[in-house]
Amino acid sequence: MAVVFRAGAARHEAWIEKRDDAAVDDFGDPSDGPSSWESIADVWLSIKPLNGRELLIARQISAEVTHEIEMRYIGSFKQSNTRIRLKDSDRVFEPIEPPRNLEERNRVLKFMAKEII
Repeated sequence: MAVVFRAGAARHEAWIEKRDDAAVDDFGDPSDGPSSWESIADVWLSIKPLNGRELLIARQISAEVTHEIEMRYIGSFKQSNTRIRLKDSDRVFEPIEPPRNLEERNRVLKFMAKEII
């Protein structure tokens, strides 16, 4: 069965942000403040909170997983050693694992993430 990303499911506009490793605080240590993240893409996402059985299965992979996120495939979006996050209007999600290219069809990226509170 072909993997299809339905536009109606992508209800959340978000920004993919990459950590700017050059940002430092007043003491010369790596900064984790707002200025240390640079926006690299504006995307629409499907954000699904995990519950019940899905949550138990996901927590076998990582105890921090709280949400499953899907988005349209972006060829330039590859998680490397640089830290990334997804920032919604009022929430921030950090991927637990690199995004999976479902069925390797270059249509949908899916990954597990934790919500940063």
